[in-house]
Amino acid sequence: MRNHANPCHLNSGTSVCFEHYGMRILVRSLPLLVVLLGFLLAHAEGVDTAKTTSHPPLPIAVVGIIYCMSCKLPGYDKYIDASPLPGAVARLQCSSSAPGVTVKGTTDRHGYFLIQTNKVTNYGAHKCRVFLESSPFPYCNLPVYPAGKRSGAPLKFERNRKVGSGQQALYTAGGFAFAPAKGRSSCPRSP
Repeated sequence: MRNHANPCHLNSGTSVCFEHYGMRILVRSLPLLVVLLGFLLAHAEGVDTAKTTSHPPLPIAVVGIIYCMSCKLPGYDKYIDASPLPGAVARLQCSSSAPGVTVKGTTDRHGYFLIQTNKVTNYGAHKCRVFLESSPFPYCNLPVYPAGKRSGAPLKFERNRKVGSGQQALYTAGGFAFAPAKGRSSCPRSP
């Protein structure tokens, strides 16, 4: 039984059969031709796309904030029941190199810290965490967020920023908190 939809069976001439199968081969190889054409166009001027799309290694900076929970210190925020903790210390710890890198930063009067280092680049930042190191106040020195002193916060990329004549990759570590070990009663009186 002959298939009348196939022109090769309707006409024994080879030109009709070749046109049919030639078109099928062309249609099936069209995606390959498109990819090949794109590759040729991308490299037509000798542009090395790997070099133009990669980013240079940049030193990193990390920002965050440290609070004292429950104590009504200057800057107290009733919505989170916490006050910024000036003079607290945060520690950036990275395991991207053999001996590791540890850099500390102290909070300003608003509870913010900024840790900068040239020893770690944006390529190794994923191996870094920020830890609570110490509180300046004995009445608010129990690490509660992240839980305990051994828990650290991972870095989250924010943006690249211009610093002097160069650039720096800026990361955030989020918020941290100490709390009174003996409850609210150990907090100083409201300012």
